[in-house]
Amino acid sequence: MVQPALLPTSSLLALQTLQQSLCGCTTIDGSIAIDLSTVPATPDSTSAQLTASNFSFLEQVQEVTGYLELKGVRVADKLSLPSLTVIHGRELKNGRALVIDSVVAPAGVTFPTLSEIVTGDAYFSGVSGVCGYANVDWSDILSNGTLQEGNTSACVQGVCGWR
Repeated sequence: MVQPALLPTSSLLALQTLQQSLCGCTTIDGSIAIDLSTVPATPDSTSAQLTASNFSFLEQVQEVTGYLELKGVRVADKLSLPSLTVIHGRELKNGRALVIDSVVAPAGVTFPTLSEIVTGDAYFSGVSGVCGYANVDWSDILSNGTLQEGNTSACVQGVCGWR
């Protein structure tokens, strides 16, 4: 199933709407931008209680024609895109096809089948938790781009060997 381009998701209600519209989709014709950085992170807020199941709609996505951005996402466990194999980068965010920024996932952020980013860079900044993208040879995945680091943590600086 192909889903048309999406607008950025910046609230928990928008996340629920996105979850309903993408459930079962394998190809996204456009970009996915999930930015929850403005959602409060207090212990009693709903955002602090997000789990991988809140992002289960991403599990079947195999292909994104634009860019994928996850920003300000905080989950209690792992955030995984187990089926994602290619990001085409036909639409970029500041030259980037993959943006992982200020993501907290104690059990990691994983892309176990990602094999190619056709156009654009991959950017990681402020990632907290166990590196699920350890031992990834990004030079093989990035056809025409580079790996960029923002505000690096010990994880990004090589403790997990992600380069």
